[in-house]
Amino acid sequence: HVFPVGQIKKLKVVYEEARIKTGDPLKAVDAVIEFMSEDPGWGEPPLREGNVIYSTKQPRDPKAYENAKSEAEKRKSYCFCPLVRNHLDKGMPITFCYCGAGWFRQQWEGAIGKPVRIEVVKSVLKGDDVCQFAIHLPENQEMK
Repeated sequence: HVFPVGQIKKLKVVYEEARIKTGDPLKAVDAVIEFMSEDPGWGEPPLREGNVIYSTKQPRDPKAYENAKSEAEKRKSYCFCPLVRNHLDKGMPITFCYCGAGWFRQQWEGAIGKPVRIEVVKSVLKGDDVCQFAIHLPENQEMK
């Protein structure tokens, strides 16, 4: 999967402008998060705690998710991945979720110009109702 280059460039511009204005890389990250929260196209707004950004995906099919009669139906309507979604009852490995994690890697590495580490925090594959990822930013010294 490749995230649209134009969208990544928008994040990078917001980050770089805020970085110049504030001199603080984490305040610049906050500016990117604020920018993302103003446009529903980015999905659920991420939250930052220290050097970690938490991003929770929205359901793939919100109506089916809301009307689901069972936990299995709820998870199936939530998941974006067709490989996983159609085989949730087969015990798919959590490693499949790192494909979806790549979206967040592209966004944040593109924005800050530094490598990030992605962690799957919650997943429908683990029985959770949502999929949540932690984007670990470089330590402050490495962000400079």
